[in-house]
Amino acid sequence: MKKLYNFLRLRAFVSQLPTATAIGIGLTLTLIISFLAWKITRNEDYRKFTEVVDEIETPLRSRMIRYQGALIQVKAFFVSQNLKVTREEFETYVANMELLENYPGAQGLGFSLLIRPNEHQFKKGRFGYLGDTYQVWPVDPSRDEYFSIVYLFPQDWRNKRAIGFDMYSDPIRRKAMETARDTGRPAVTGKVVLVQETEIETQPGFVLYVPVYKPQFPITTAQERREALVGFVSAPFRSFDFMNAIAYASLKPVDYELYSDSERKENLLYTNRVGKKEIGLFFQRREIEIAGQKFILTARSRPEFTSVSRRLFPLMIAIIGLLVTLLLYFIIYRLRKNAEIERESREALETLNRIGKNVSAELDLDKVVQEITDAATQISKAQFGALFYNLINQQGESYTLYTISGVPKEMFTRFPLPRNTEVFKPTFANLGVVRSDDITKDPQYGKNAPYFGMPQGHLPVRSYLAVSVVSRSGEVLGGLFFGHKDIGVFTEREERLVVGLAAQAAIAIDNANLYKKAQEAIRARDEFLSICSHELKTPLTSLQLEAQINQRLMARKGDEALTPGRFKELIETTVKQTSSLTSLVDDMLDVGRISTGRLKLHPDNLGFRKLLTDCVDQVEPLYRAQGVKLDIVLPDSDVQVNWDKQRVMQVVTNLLSNALKYGKKLPVLLKVEQYKDEIQISVTDSGIGVSDENQSRIFQRFERAIHDPNISGFGLGLYISKKFVEAHKGKISLKSKLAEGSTFTVSLPISPRYSTDALDLQ
Repeated sequence: MKKLYNFLRLRAFVSQLPTATAIGIGLTLTLIISFLAWKITRNEDYRKFTEVVDEIETPLRSRMIRYQGALIQVKAFFVSQNLKVTREEFETYVANMELLENYPGAQGLGFSLLIRPNEHQFKKGRFGYLGDTYQVWPVDPSRDEYFSIVYLFPQDWRNKRAIGFDMYSDPIRRKAMETARDTGRPAVTGKVVLVQETEIETQPGFVLYVPVYKPQFPITTAQERREALVGFVSAPFRSFDFMNAIAYASLKPVDYELYSDSERKENLLYTNRVGKKEIGLFFQRREIEIAGQKFILTARSRPEFTSVSRRLFPLMIAIIGLLVTLLLYFIIYRLRKNAEIERESREALETLNRIGKNVSAELDLDKVVQEITDAATQISKAQFGALFYNLINQQGESYTLYTISGVPKEMFTRFPLPRNTEVFKPTFANLGVVRSDDITKDPQYGKNAPYFGMPQGHLPVRSYLAVSVVSRSGEVLGGLFFGHKDIGVFTEREERLVVGLAAQAAIAIDNANLYKKAQEAIRARDEFLSICSHELKTPLTSLQLEAQINQRLMARKGDEALTPGRFKELIETTVKQTSSLTSLVDDMLDVGRISTGRLKLHPDNLGFRKLLTDCVDQVEPLYRAQGVKLDIVLPDSDVQVNWDKQRVMQVVTNLLSNALKYGKKLPVLLKVEQYKDEIQISVTDSGIGVSDENQSRIFQRFERAIHDPNISGFGLGLYISKKFVEAHKGKISLKSKLAEGSTFTVSLPISPRYSTDALDLQ
């Protein structure tokens, strides 16, 4: 079975290879084309994303170069005036540069002067600086240099807050100022908070410095530059104002951030992101060095950066490819399905023909029904199948056998056999084929205790198919049952094929039963002849011995040996032994008629009181001879019955004779009761009794309650009586306990409905 199952699985796999190959090629091509389309659109989107990032980086660089040029221009103005520039001259010069128009994003443009500690207060008119009220802040007595803002244009309310501020007091500003001082080139700070900021609209910022040296002083080395330094031209920037002024790419769906030095939260100068951070497809990180300071620009696309049509383009290609593949699969599937149906039909016919031949030739029932179950399970496409069928044992009792296919038989041994439940009843009662796409949805499912459905651990069954196995005479011999865990497996085709196999199964079981009956008949004949030959020898041997003894006496004494007493004894012995032979021959004839189905009844209308009186008259001499009391209880009224008098008398006398044999010489009761449509005749003794395990056995051929050589008979009386009673459509039963006696009860209908033709009573 396991090899067959593996072979079928391998065959199914091989049969699907062409279809699977076509589908695999179609899906692979679809995947490749979709991937290429996705790759092309992604590369194009990434190129556009790079352009957007360039639109941010390029203006940032170019603007910072322009601002450096503006500061260098102001520096040149200071040098050209030999550093003698008044506030008014400074503001006029810067105003003519049109700072706000040409250099958007700058908070202003200023000049920071190097001041010694003894120059905290400036005298009026020196370089035209502010008056006596001018103050440097913050003051740190430990330092000997201050770089205080003395000029700052435009003079708005924010910039006025910065006048006098010592930028050298801040480490971040100081680092950039020292870089500009020592290199002679522009330098920009990292992230700072401008002194122009208040609690209102606070922004991070940075400052750009250009050093101003004394004219005609050498500035070749860093030390010379330090000695020639006068101050710095600077431009403060509020980073959000600066970036919003130059980064028109912010209108694009890209989130970008600007950091100084490193990507840490405390170094963030600018971000255009509002709300929750969205994860897009593209990301870039660029390091930008401006005036000696490293800036980091990060950009991440938003989900809407890629247009819907471009995002759906690869998906559309994939869907189209999938649809084409499915169409190809459907075409191949239909072609292969038609070929498979044709092949399965051919194989099914071959299977039916093969099984038909095997059924007619094979007499081994187990082998045939297993082959039928396997074939039915295979051609019905069931996950597992079973054939439950009924047989009759030698005692006439029905018992059920079954075969399993598709799963090991051990999986069913722990479950009870199918009962006549609502689901199984149509099959066992031959009410038609039961085919269900989902038996668990059937209204008759789950109606019977104790399981109310399938027992726990049972194989899962959804698709269900059951067909009755019916003999030629219309008797239900069993049923074929098939199950599958999936829904809708069995179709009308599978139903027709299984019905055909059920007919083959019925023929196989009928043939096996006929063969079994024939074997049993032959065995019974041989057994019967063997026992009869043995029993016939007993009276014949006695007669032969008696004759030999008398022959010797007569040879020795002549006619004097045959005295009247001796002659009487000889006659009695001869009569006794011939009676035994006659009884034995009669029993043999009855058993022969029963076994061959040639027993005929000759019913007649007669009164049952007269029939029972005749029975008592036959056995009363035997009872009187052994001193056993026979009590008789008869109804007051007589009833006409339609019985075979000889057969019924044979049954009653046999029961009375057995009561005398096994009754231990205790009284015997013959009781007759009349009911509406039947007569009950019971014979009760108080003898040895019959054990429970022997009560059904003693009604079989050649069976006795006990094997006692002192008790005559060879076990045919009760067997014959049972067959005669059943021929009259009646019943015979026994109630008994060991050492307490037995009661045999015969129930006969008053007017049985039977045929007088030969009866098959086997």
